[in-house]
Amino acid sequence: MPLAEEIPAGHYSGITYLGGTKFAVVNDKMPGCGLMFFDISIDSKGSITYVAPSSPSSTSSSSDTTQSSSSSLSTSAVPTSAAFSSKVSGLDNEGVVFVPSNRLRHRMLDKTQGWRSSDVLNPESGDLQGTLFISSERDQTIVEYNLGGEPTGRQLNVPDMFAKAKMVSNNGFEALAYNIITDKFWTTTERPLKADSSEDFMNKLGAGGPVLRIQSFTSDLESAGQYFYVMDRPVKTEEEGAAARAYVHGVSAMTALDDGSLLVLEREVYVPKGGTLALMLNSFSKMKIYRVEPPTSSPTSVISHSATQSEQSKRSEPSKPSEPSKPSEPSEPSKPSVSSEKSSSKNPTEPFILSKKLITTFSTSSMNLANYEGMCLGPDLPGGWHTLVLIADSQGGQGGLTNEYIKVITFK
Repeated sequence: MPLAEEIPAGHYSGITYLGGTKFAVVNDKMPGCGLMFFDISIDSKGSITYVAPSSPSSTSSSSDTTQSSSSSLSTSAVPTSAAFSSKVSGLDNEGVVFVPSNRLRHRMLDKTQGWRSSDVLNPESGDLQGTLFISSERDQTIVEYNLGGEPTGRQLNVPDMFAKAKMVSNNGFEALAYNIITDKFWTTTERPLKADSSEDFMNKLGAGGPVLRIQSFTSDLESAGQYFYVMDRPVKTEEEGAAARAYVHGVSAMTALDDGSLLVLEREVYVPKGGTLALMLNSFSKMKIYRVEPPTSSPTSVISHSATQSEQSKRSEPSKPSEPSKPSEPSEPSKPSVSSEKSSSKNPTEPFILSKKLITTFSTSSMNLANYEGMCLGPDLPGGWHTLVLIADSQGGQGGLTNEYIKVITFK
């Protein structure tokens, strides 16, 4: 597949769809807000046919009109990257979402066939109106930028419990999601907050793994509902991770769907110390995409640690995720249920644990090691198919150990 040779190894940590073949991407090691643009052409079967650097005002198009594949879950992945930088000092930016202007959003919502399959959002037309919100792990902010990479002066009103001092180092805001239909923002930290990191806290919740807080925000940028999300326990122990050449485990991305549910990407990457043979035999990445469905009525807007820690022991253990959907099954995966429509505690400000359903899982090894950090909805395909686009952060290539990849998952 044709890829632009000028695309370098990079640190691509977030991606969002702008329409046509255009995507905005953030590079977490680039000066400025890290903003870049890619042209990614995806044919009607969900296969990537072309990736190239781009700019906010140009796009490429694909004329492929063949029918999509009959499986309910399929994937395509190719190596990548791109180029267009912005202003402002480097902020370790991790997630990015496109928010259309009110005028453009109304036009998009008027498209009954679905705006992602229409030409209403066409960057080539010069009518791309909106801004980008980008999450910074360095200072735990989510700031609005124009398409030229300049800050507008607005940002999400993040609750104080997510302040930098309350994060485990380098485990803050990676995931950021926004949905045009629901008009809501969503974020969470890569790993639990310091106050939520103990086994005692997990035991009080009845949780079987590390506990994150998924936080939503309304269109006026104010914090809204907050929910507990329980990650799977990692394959590697804390001691094994600390002794590795490179190791990460946590939630690296989220995507907000039109029905109000969320797709959550849990990611574990392990690269051991040692020679070439050890790297080839033992390096791996494991990715799991879960679906959760926060209730329409938010339980709380800001939750104190003291209230949560004193009350959570009353909760029952969250239901276990069901088996992943098989590619041969044509039907849409059933929606997961929420463990409770209201808190099991009598404390009305207490968040509750969301139950989750495993949608798909995949792994890579040292021969094609990919550390997926960004995820967004892409263009809709014929026959009611949707695309989920993932981008990998190679950490600059790691001396040839890792590669840049973009992966497409199609689903109904």
